[in-house]
Amino acid sequence: SSFIEQFGFMSGVLLIALYAIGFWFLFQKIINLSREKDDAGRFHYFYVLGFTTILIVQTCINIGMNVGMLPIAGITLPFISYGGSSLLTLFFGLGLAIW
Repeated sequence: SSFIEQFGFMSGVLLIALYAIGFWFLFQKIINLSREKDDAGRFHYFYVLGFTTILIVQTCINIGMNVGMLPIAGITLPFISYGGSSLLTLFFGLGLAIW
């Protein structure tokens, strides 16, 4: 809500579109990794699947809290909300998922 208050409605729509593009990219990565047969490929598949699930759930809960559909739980919006440890961990996790 603070992001939309500072930058406007259209930038909020753009932010949600960027999340959708990022999720689409991660889904494509999951589909490509699902064809792997070796153990390292399967491990990477499950890692990317879990990381994508965490990102989607965290994003949906945060947006639901700001809209008023869900109770306030204190979950940060991935890559946007202020918090050093959350931001550092998400960037580290995304780097491992893309690699």
